[in-house]
Amino acid sequence: MHAKNIDFTEKNIYVGLDVHKKSWSVTILLDELEHRTFSSPPVPKLLNKYLRKHFSVGRYLSTYEFGFSGYCHHRKLNELGIKNIVINSADFPSSNKEKITKTDKVGSRKIAKGLRNGELKGIYVFDRVHEEFRSFVRQRTIFQKRRKRSLKNHFPKWLFAVRESCTLKIILTKLIVILRLLKPLLI
Repeated sequence: MHAKNIDFTEKNIYVGLDVHKKSWSVTILLDELEHRTFSSPPVPKLLNKYLRKHFSVGRYLSTYEFGFSGYCHHRKLNELGIKNIVINSADFPSSNKEKITKTDKVGSRKIAKGLRNGELKGIYVFDRVHEEFRSFVRQRTIFQKRRKRSLKNHFPKWLFAVRESCTLKIILTKLIVILRLLKPLLI
């Protein structure tokens, strides 16, 4: 029976996504059957278009594992009317066999089945302002660590060169100047 002849009103359509930079592996399940697993460009609008075409009046539920893409796909899917949750991959149990035979299709199917069975719990999703603030703080911390590491690495080399050519009084004077420069970084 073709999907156009079935009424999907008040039916849940479960979508499991294995998200990557260049493509998504998508598995679509209904309450009682698996519709299909396919690869798609990572564009939420295309997924929405596919769902609306094949399941015009259903309730769309999707999920993906948190990773490099952050929450941007989550927000876009929700804006399009696809209720999405983001899950932590460590919270979802997997057998040794699943770890060995892991492929994108297997991963998206497992995520979709977990969503359909009610086994998945979403993580807290920050609002955009809070997420941008956290990103800023992380970048600032990384910058400070790099700067501090750079100064620490260069200081002994400089001290060795100075020690070879200067008197103790000059070395101590320059050491005091350097410590004053490092003080804001060490606090």
